Amino acid sequence: MFRVTVFIMSLVLILWTQCPCAQECGALHENTCEGCISSSPDCAWCKDKYFVRGGQQRSVRCNSTARLREMGCAEDDIVDPVSLQTVTDPLPRKGRRRALLTPQNMTVELRPGKPLTFEVQVKRPKKTSVDVYYLTSLSFAGKDSSHSAMQLGAQVISAVQEVCPEAESRGFGIFGDKHNTDSERTTECGEGELGCKKAFSFSHSPSPLDSPEAPTKAPRNGARALQGPSEGGLLALMQTAACGAMIGWVRNARLVVYVSDHGFRAADGDTPHADSTSDSGRCHLREGQDISRSLDYPTVAELAHKLTENNIQIIFAVTEGVAEKYQELSDLLPKSTVAILPSDLSNVTAAIKEAYNRLSSAMVVSHTGVPGLNISYITECADGEQRSSVRGACSDTGDNRRTSLKVTISSKDCLEPQSLHLQLLGSPDRLSVELKSLCSCECGDGPDPEFCSYSGEFRCGVCRCYPGFIGSRCDCDLERESDATCRMKEADQVCSGRGDCMCGQCECNRRENPAEHIYGQYCECDNFSCERALGKLCGGHGRCICGECHCDSGFVGTACDCSTEVDRCMSPNGSLCSNRGNCECNQCKCSGPYSGPLCEVCPTCEGTCGFKYCVECLAFGSGPYKENCQEKCTSIRHPRSTPGETVERLPNENSSLAEVSPQNT
Repeated sequence: MFRVTVFIMSLVLILWTQCPCAQECGALHENTCEGCISSSPDCAWCKDKYFVRGGQQRSVRCNSTARLREMGCAEDDIVDPVSLQTVTDPLPRKGRRRALLTPQNMTVELRPGKPLTFEVQVKRPKKTSVDVYYLTSLSFAGKDSSHSAMQLGAQVISAVQEVCPEAESRGFGIFGDKHNTDSERTTECGEGELGCKKAFSFSHSPSPLDSPEAPTKAPRNGARALQGPSEGGLLALMQTAACGAMIGWVRNARLVVYVSDHGFRAADGDTPHADSTSDSGRCHLREGQDISRSLDYPTVAELAHKLTENNIQIIFAVTEGVAEKYQELSDLLPKSTVAILPSDLSNVTAAIKEAYNRLSSAMVVSHTGVPGLNISYITECADGEQRSSVRGACSDTGDNRRTSLKVTISSKDCLEPQSLHLQLLGSPDRLSVELKSLCSCECGDGPDPEFCSYSGEFRCGVCRCYPGFIGSRCDCDLERESDATCRMKEADQVCSGRGDCMCGQCECNRRENPAEHIYGQYCECDNFSCERALGKLCGGHGRCICGECHCDSGFVGTACDCSTEVDRCMSPNGSLCSNRGNCECNQCKCSGPYSGPLCEVCPTCEGTCGFKYCVECLAFGSGPYKENCQEKCTSIRHPRSTPGETVERLPNENSSLAEVSPQNT
């Protein structure tokens, strides 16, 4: 599910960058090149010193590259930095070990908001010598069993050495849980009791488990409250990574075999590869002393960062009841796997060997975090499938097969110069990236004091005025400035209330919509306040010029909503509106009683139902036209019947008006 989500997010990013709507620059008020290119990845700057016309603000220089071209800025004058990389690997020397990860050094200049993708070639490290540290929970170590925790530790070291003969033990550690109260620190060790330690949350012993001097029994923790479940394993893992000198790591390949029959606790927090700020991220081991004070639990992200930083791999050898929980943890850590211990602890060697083979056959590239930097990987593994993730990983790679990684980095904001390290876990090889942000403009223009009236500094096409001077060319002394020339009439607002008066000239405001413009000597004109028809400016058939619609050919009216065509007014006989009205805006306006789209309906003509209705209302005072008889039947000259009079018969379609006459009853 996670891979699918990352793939969809990558696809959306690609489509968004190709969509025309993504190429709009929304910076309306950026007056410097640096501010412009930092405001949006879609913004560019025109450095042509004559680009700004009278009445325009210098912020018009900041727009999309396409829009600047349309506005007349030459290609050579457009400043639009692009993220780029430069490989700086030194030339290989004769006899030098061939790197498993290439390149190993590069510099990257990253434009905020513009991702950069580069390719890395990786070869899986061979099964070389590895330092092994055995870490077990106090609850597991304290079990009464024919297989003591120390005997199990010796089996673990032996199993790894069967796969990698040069593996060496770097000691062992036992963890309980952190304790916070004095009662939890109360010791139950008897006076002079051997093998009993005072209360501790993590105890380290440098004694190798593969030596004859190795202890055969784990020490007992005297803390009353810590003789139950031991869930401080992540805290102990953090200390094995943070206390490299105390643990005694020698080789670049480092393995921790973590044995437990209980779960673990972690602090809340899911920021990937975040720098550790809690006290658990620092080393608290002292020579000959255990960690007994309460420490913060690390977050999983902090632990992942510290393990990557110290090139540590983990085998979680746990009982079946907690295996699922540790598998979820393993999926979040850079290079780890889970081995399920048999319930009777028989054949532990086979389980550890299988887990170590699985771990050593995997290729994992991870990184130490850089605040504000987003990093993602697309890995093409041996099965041909491309995998997207927060680290580069393939589960089963051949000894001599090279794997290609595509690494994409991006940032939203400008970052301070710093280093990014991509580590091939289990190997000394890593890629060092010297990173800096492209947030400054290299315009290549020299000083031009004359252009800036000797009162400002010329840079990237604009003048930056000294104190006391303003204007596009710093030619306006603030002590002498007047706004009288920026008013159309004395009582009018300065620049019509839609601009600023700079040195006696109006600089009109920019609109949020880049297609809308305010202009004119007094900012009195615009191209957006004309009449609208059907929701469109000038009906969609004209241009708005200084508040008035200038219609396209074939349209008239104040909103250009009236067509001059007559095709919709043409009757079948070729006449306009059946010669019973006028054609206006390609619609018939009928005269008198006529109606219909082409004025073809005549309610008072012979042979129509309208004639009968007039007879009903005129003669009987009834029918559909009863209420508006005089209006509907104006062309019929017949005295309305008086009360008591009736019509002898209704006319048929061939009857004439003369045949209709009132009769006395």
